[in-house]
Amino acid sequence: EELADQIGELATAGELRGILRQELDIESLLRTFLEYLLGRVGSTNAGVFLPNSVGDYSLGAYINYDRPRTTAESELEDRASVIAPAFEDETRVVSLTDDIALADRLGDEAGFFAGESVIAIGCHDTPGDAESECLAVLCLFRDRRTPFGDEAVRTVQVAADLFGSQLARVIRVHHRHKPDELWDVDDDLDLAA
Repeated sequence: EELADQIGELATAGELRGILRQELDIESLLRTFLEYLLGRVGSTNAGVFLPNSVGDYSLGAYINYDRPRTTAESELEDRASVIAPAFEDETRVVSLTDDIALADRLGDEAGFFAGESVIAIGCHDTPGDAESECLAVLCLFRDRRTPFGDEAVRTVQVAADLFGSQLARVIRVHHRHKPDELWDVDDDLDLAA
């Protein structure tokens, strides 16, 4: 069974790597990533939170499965400053399946997830490296009556690692094309590179 799980993870990684490597635009990368997850994990709500230049997080993309259409985006955006910092250091998927675990992790904001099963992880530029930088936080949630199974957790783990790596690649590509006048000349970077 363990070998079958490893083969499944390798297949998922190969498939998703091929899909994500084609994306060099952040918006397209976010859309492709969430579409892939939706197809593999099933019906779910999800948010991808991206850091800004001052260290805060904002909602980069989301999937709304069962929340009111008129408020789903604003509710997730309002909670970005709580959800993202709670999981940004996590390099392994965190699964929260009861209100006590949610309250321990999110404090007063846990009520937003009442009755929900939640899985979340930080998406880092170099997964497995202790010095990696969190480039996004992924949070999926749905009714506790249909919790996330082990296969969904494994899929999210593989997908978050690949997404973080590809997001780092996209950022490097865009920074390489940055006009000279926008570079800080005091940086240790070799501008000829």
